[in-house]
Amino acid sequence: MRIVFPALAALLLAACTPMQWVKQDAAAGQLQADLNECQQQAWQETRARMIFYHPMAPALVHDPLGRRFLVYPYGPFADPFGHQFMEEGRLTNFCMQNKGWALQEVPRQEAAKQ
Repeated sequence: MRIVFPALAALLLAACTPMQWVKQDAAAGQLQADLNECQQQAWQETRARMIFYHPMAPALVHDPLGRRFLVYPYGPFADPFGHQFMEEGRLTNFCMQNKGWALQEVPRQEAAKQ
């Protein structure tokens, strides 16, 4: 139990690390231009693909007292990447990496300036 708390604290601190797209020979406005282009392409691809796949409808469940409530299909058998926004993010990251950008940690002093 003593090991769990420091490990959890280290994990939480690592999750708060600021990240930024970095490319060696990038011009001043190239990051924003490439990011906008990748986001637009990802949005178009996702919209074209998701129009044919309808999400599962929420399940209507009865509790022990007989009251009805809706449960969205989350769980171990639900697809975490089936959501449109998750797919857009993955496609945007893929596009940026193909353009030569790398997502890297920003030192805390530089992150505070931005």
